Amino acid sequence: MESASEFLRAEMSQDYHLAKKLCQMILIYEPENPEAKEFLTLIEEMLLMEEAQNREEESEEDSSGESEGESSEEPSEESSDECEDG
Repeated sequence: MESASEFLRAEMSQDYHLAKKLCQMILIYEPENPEAKEFLTLIEEMLLMEEAQNREEESEEDSSGESEGESSEEPSEESSDECEDG
């Protein structure tokens, strides 16, 4: 029962890696659990979608990374000045 509640918490917080592990644990103890079987399939689909989205975001960052890199240096210089004053 504890695994089931942890699984639901992970699912609700969209921690799909943890949810998958917990769902697999449930299936070890209850191999015929229809809900766990269905959720495992859905979780794997969500992980694939998440992975595809991350790849897409990374490729977008790579193409525009040079202009963002220059602007991100300025705030760090300001924060180091503040530390010296304090």
